[in-house]
Amino acid sequence: MRKIFADSFYWIALINPKDQWRPNALNVSRSLVDVAIVTTDEILTETLNYFAESGKFLRQTAVKNVQAILLDQNVEIISCSH
Repeated sequence: MRKIFADSFYWIALINPKDQWRPNALNVSRSLVDVAIVTTDEILTETLNYFAESGKFLRQTAVKNVQAILLDQNVEIISCSH
């Protein structure tokens, strides 16, 4: 199975309906057949931080999306160490 790396740019665009890159991110997301996504726990934290002051609805949406990412069998989350 092919793997691709997803950074916060991708996750934010998928979550935020007003993001200018959302259409591109949605197109990429739809094309990911038999592809595993690799990301890091820091990227997920950065994604949540981005929405911290975006209002209750977007914060809750971001939390739900990150929870879904954590449970997704097609997403590998790498814990980073320094």
